[in-house]
Amino acid sequence: SGQAAPEVDRLSMMMVVLVAGAHFGLYGAWDAGYPSYASLPQAGGGQSWSAPEIGFSFIFATLAWMLSALLVYPKLVHAFGLVQCWLMCWLPCLVLMPVFPRAVTALLDAGWDPHSWPVVVVNYIAQSGFSFLMGNGLISGTLLVFDFVAGQPGSDKLLAEANGYLSVAQGLGGGLGPTVAGWWMSLGLAAEVGGSKLVGRAVAFDGLAVAGLLLCVAPIMLLPEGAIPDRRSAAALGLRQRTQG
Repeated sequence: SGQAAPEVDRLSMMMVVLVAGAHFGLYGAWDAGYPSYASLPQAGGGQSWSAPEIGFSFIFATLAWMLSALLVYPKLVHAFGLVQCWLMCWLPCLVLMPVFPRAVTALLDAGWDPHSWPVVVVNYIAQSGFSFLMGNGLISGTLLVFDFVAGQPGSDKLLAEANGYLSVAQGLGGGLGPTVAGWWMSLGLAAEVGGSKLVGRAVAFDGLAVAGLLLCVAPIMLLPEGAIPDRRSAAALGLRQRTQG
């Protein structure tokens, strides 16, 4: 009797698609939450930054991401592999997101002006760091889906289906991310005005970190081993084999 044809692992495929969509949404959530936070008056817990000041921080961060995507990211993927690069992009973000607003608050409470160089440096480090990590994560998210599909039976036909799911997931993420970030920001500010010591202006950034851990880090770590093909170069793989040997 003939062997049964291998089946597509649709559960894992949808998991990877949802991870990529969630990443897209969380990237948009930062892009919405950061200017909302930075533009708040200092008396309301923000930085009192003007639109041009916020815009210049985005321009600086975008230039940093563009250069890293062309010069750094490909080398990282060839050296460490796609899944490791995904985790390398996300794990620092889990720290960056909650630390950023608290660092700014600490500087303002210490008497620094919102436009002083320490506050500006913290903002530019956070913006460029997030853009580098999450911007390259956008590339990784798409590659994760396409590489997973490439390892499945009937990948030539499955690719169009997976791409459709990916477009839908990114569309939903792009709409929900900024909405949820704005809602969290409103809740945090309202709680802070009400005298809460536990929930405050940083809750939106805390929420992004928790969502990233649950939606973008944990699912990738739960994928079956070998589900995503290894993109490391032959030299990197050889070095690993010699090290393990």
